[in-house]
Parts: sequence; structure tokens; C-alpha cells
Amino acid sequence: IPGDGDSEESPNAFLIRKPRREVTVGDIRAAFPLPGSYFFRFKQALRKGYVWVDVSADSEPAPAFSNEIRIKATRLSLAASAAATA
Repeated sequence: IPGDGDSEESPNAFLIRKPRREVTVGDIRAAFPLPGSYFFRFKQALRKGYVWVDVSADSEPAPAFSNEIRIKATRLSLAASAAATA
């Protein structure tokens, strides 16, 4: 979470027990270890570099970069979202 002083050089990590290719945005949202509501951007390769991709649906596969799922999480609210509490 960049607003909390986190950086890509020293990332935080959490585990999702699924093959990488089966992980969806919803899986990441459900497993995200911090309370609150978040918007996620995913790092994805583009030519010789990369871009940060917005994915709108929880059912979509989580984009990967170098066989890892890397996200930027932007906190929208400290309150739990309705989807996370359902």
C-alpha cells in the first residue's frame, strides 16, 4: 500500500493456496490480510517493460508478471466491504 510507505523494492506477501493460473481477483480480495476495502492494480508485462492493469471483475484471472502476481493496493476505506463480510 504505497500510502502506508510500502515499496516495490521491499514487498509484502501473502499466500493463496491455488495454482497461479487459477487465482482470480476475487481470491486476492478474499485473502487480502488487511481490514478495509481496497482497489487492486496488477503488474503485467508489456514489451520490454510492464504496466499496472486495472481489473474490474472479481471473476477475472489475476494478471501475472514473471510468474508472480504483484499488486498495488489502494485503500478505499478502513471499513470492511460488503463483499468481504458476506
